[in-house]
Amino acid sequence: MPYSHLSRQYELLRFAHAHRGLSCLIASIAMVLSIGSGLYIVFPSVSYLIVIFAFAALFSDGGFRAAPFLWFSPHRVLGALLLIIVFLSYSVFFPVDGRQYLTVLNASISGILSYAIWSRVIGFVGFDDRRARRALIYCALLGLALLLVGQFAELLGYLDIRGLSSADREDSFMFRPGGFHNPNMAAAIALTFFFVVYRVSHSRGSILLLLALVLAAVVTLLSQSRAAIGILVLFGSLIVSKNRKLAITFFFAAIAFVVVADDIFVLLLDQAAGRFRGDSSSDDRAQLLVRGIAEIENAPFFGNGYRHIQALTGQSTHNELIENLVNFGLFGFVAVSFAFGLLYLPASAAFVFLCIIPSLIFSHNFFDNASLQTVIGMALSIDRAWHSQVQGR
Repeated sequence: MPYSHLSRQYELLRFAHAHRGLSCLIASIAMVLSIGSGLYIVFPSVSYLIVIFAFAALFSDGGFRAAPFLWFSPHRVLGALLLIIVFLSYSVFFPVDGRQYLTVLNASISGILSYAIWSRVIGFVGFDDRRARRALIYCALLGLALLLVGQFAELLGYLDIRGLSSADREDSFMFRPGGFHNPNMAAAIALTFFFVVYRVSHSRGSILLLLALVLAAVVTLLSQSRAAIGILVLFGSLIVSKNRKLAITFFFAAIAFVVVADDIFVLLLDQAAGRFRGDSSSDDRAQLLVRGIAEIENAPFFGNGYRHIQALTGQSTHNELIENLVNFGLFGFVAVSFAFGLLYLPASAAFVFLCIIPSLIFSHNFFDNASLQTVIGMALSIDRAWHSQVQGR
């Protein structure tokens, strides 16, 4: 039967047969789930193979080879190159462990590849295809589930990426498990996966959107990231308030969760509330921010070198903007800011609010985390496809 007679529900098969798109789809999902969730930390060899497979799938596609910069986005490539040049330039004047700069290179490549391969898949299938949208939603939901698996594995003692001592674990029942990541990064990635579901569902209320909201809420509550909890509460409230059916469903789902979780839920809320009221980590962060500002004053124009505060104190300021000013000074900060604009703008306000702010303003490893950049690459390609669809109406 000619391809022109195929229904929309077989678009993915048509894509696979004519353009080897099935390989791109499999590679994109595998890359997001293995690297985005953090599984690559446990199974690094498998993830390397997936990245190689993703490159092979992309470059074997005739449509991609015909116009590679249509999918790679020249602005994003230039932004990544500028970012890498800034980091490598500072490595000459402020020598540090070379592996720190390799993490930035790895994250940049992961983000660029993820954006390109998802743009290629969405570009052919079309954002209106219901089955394609379902596949994207299920991919994001599975990513959230994997984040939760990692957190519970850490809670149960099967996973210890951070090398916590027994005293740290016994200090409280919930010791902010991050699973495959540090707690703040796990929460930031959860918000990005949630954004994917939100954007693909066309911002309308649905059971799958509610499920994504619940999964993201559990991840952020377990991580006890104040920024992520606050952002999710604000954004989730906005979504639920616009849809009565979704609000009712969410209400009963919350009651069911409280009944099932019982004491655990109360303990989670109590500890999360305690972090908002102020704890030792709040005081530590305030002192680190003050220290960061002082180091900026010491070298305002060219900075002090990459991870300077961490080298001095063993911790960071948990603010990417302050970190970049400390590390690179005013000149380097302007270059990094320009690279940021090339990499992530234009984008919707929802994308910036959910995917950028949590890790850019309230963390310190926005540019050098491959997992975050991989999921952001997926989210940005979907956000821009959605924006193009809205403009075309």
